[in-house]
Amino acid sequence: MGANKAIYFACLFLLAVIAITACHSGVKKAAISQGLKIDQKIKVGSLTREYDLFEPHGLSLGRKYPLVISLHGHGGSKEYNSGTSGKKSPHKVFRDVGEREKFFVVYPQGEKGGDGRRGWNECRADAKSNPDTDDTAFISQLIDQLVREYPIDPRRVYVVGTSNGGGMAVRLAIEIPDKLAAAASIVFTGAVNSECPKPKKPISMLFMNGTEDPFAPYNGGKVGKDKFERGTVLSVKQVIDLWLTTDGIKNKTPKVTQIPDRDPDDGTRVEVYSYSGGLQGTEVVHYKVIGGGHVEPSLKERMGRLWIRIVGKQNDDMETAEEVWKFFKNKVSI
Repeated sequence: MGANKAIYFACLFLLAVIAITACHSGVKKAAISQGLKIDQKIKVGSLTREYDLFEPHGLSLGRKYPLVISLHGHGGSKEYNSGTSGKKSPHKVFRDVGEREKFFVVYPQGEKGGDGRRGWNECRADAKSNPDTDDTAFISQLIDQLVREYPIDPRRVYVVGTSNGGGMAVRLAIEIPDKLAAAASIVFTGAVNSECPKPKKPISMLFMNGTEDPFAPYNGGKVGKDKFERGTVLSVKQVIDLWLTTDGIKNKTPKVTQIPDRDPDDGTRVEVYSYSGGLQGTEVVHYKVIGGGHVEPSLKERMGRLWIRIVGKQNDDMETAEEVWKFFKNKVSI
């Protein structure tokens, strides 16, 4: 009888633990889903693609709101960018900014490439590590669906990507400029051996690059450090000149400002080069992160020492999401 009682109470205890765990899990999942809808799906051709969508609280009936598309880098994921992976992620901050400023953020999922890691089929024709998916069709169709299903203003759709995601942002600016109001490429420039056409329609562009980037060299060259063929990229000067020409900006002398160097010990500082006066009000802005590596500047999301050893120094003077939104917020598609 004593043994039976012990088993009985042990079972009760186990059931209680399971119930409490399930309750906490449910609360966590509910809290996430209030602002962030995870693992959403869309059929694109023969593939089912995934994305996470952040919807800010307190939206007004009858109003339309901006949409920011956040593209992860090669080897990243939508979970990393949206912040559900638990890792430090500067793109996660777009959710905080979106809640305050009232805009949607969509985090699409890239497919696996030749090295088995997720990424995007941007313009590098010589990057065998990139997937061969039609990612322009994916993002274009995703924009259309979100505009239909949510109170999103189709004239205020923006795209920002880091690394390989930055390359994809550039491809979208070239191939679907009618659906975008502006684009931002972080720690990436453009393809030397490009499978994309030259850009034809003016669109405002932002580039943010570290001068000591070991993966996408500031002065152009081979991408990456491993055995996989990842192609070559243009120098920052080349890509800026390309978009100045596309946007019809004749004054090649930029306005130069400096971000206050709030952390002299991080070994970096930021200069901002602004080129305005483009066709239909377009502009090109370059954030030059002097001493910076292959990583987004951030105040809130500071990378660990091991990661910094691999990618280079992370600037601690500004928040990438805040600066990118400042560039986006007053632009509309033309």
